[in-house]
Amino acid sequence: MIILKITKANREQINSIYQLEIENYSSPYNQNSLLNELFIEDSLFYCNIDLDNNVTGYIIARLILGECEIHRITVSKDYRRQGIAQNLLNCIYKICIDQTVHAVFLEVNENNRPAINFYKKNNFIQVGQRKKYYGDSDALILQKRISYVNDPIERIC
Repeated sequence: MIILKITKANREQINSIYQLEIENYSSPYNQNSLLNELFIEDSLFYCNIDLDNNVTGYIIARLILGECEIHRITVSKDYRRQGIAQNLLNCIYKICIDQTVHAVFLEVNENNRPAINFYKKNNFIQVGQRKKYYGDSDALILQKRISYVNDPIERIC
């Protein structure tokens, strides 16, 4: 696992985050959307940075009516399978516990096997499906219930 630091996203990181959007998504968020996310009250926008302050991954989620919805979790292709996505997700879990949020939701392309396996490892279960949400592919709606008993998650953000 690489040495990492998770911080709240800031204006100076938007260009780097945008580059990761372009590298990883066929429909990337634009820079203005990313910048606006910094100012949304219930937005959880965190970055993983390396020792040189380069953004290696990020997560965007929102707290909505007692629930959390993850919009993006992205790791640079050069830094995958090193624990970054897990640490970003743990950051969100901890905030959810602090805010007494009971469930986390997200949607994932049915063809994105690595992501689906990652979410299953994190005890997400499928609770719905959106037909043809990604063109020819369906979106799987996944949920994880947050447990408040014997919480093993460290505060990392």
